[in-house]
Amino acid sequence: MQQRKPQSIKSEAVKRDEKNMTIDGRAAERRSAVRHTAIFAVVCAMLAILNLATSPYPWVLWVIGGWGFGLAIQWVSCILPEDRG
Repeated sequence: MQQRKPQSIKSEAVKRDEKNMTIDGRAAERRSAVRHTAIFAVVCAMLAILNLATSPYPWVLWVIGGWGFGLAIQWVSCILPEDRG
């Protein structure tokens, strides 16, 4: 007859540490998203000024759209809850 392996039971301290690590990780993701948003705003403003000074075609909108899409995805990943499955 085959013996069954006992299921591991996590102590309360381990569960609490895992929860704190998850909270710290989420805070780091949000800090990263905020930093990315600030860089996005500054760079896009400079590119818009450059675009207005050099070309009648609004090429800066392509940059803002592409980068903004990636930034939006980053924010959605920060806001949505983690998959715990």
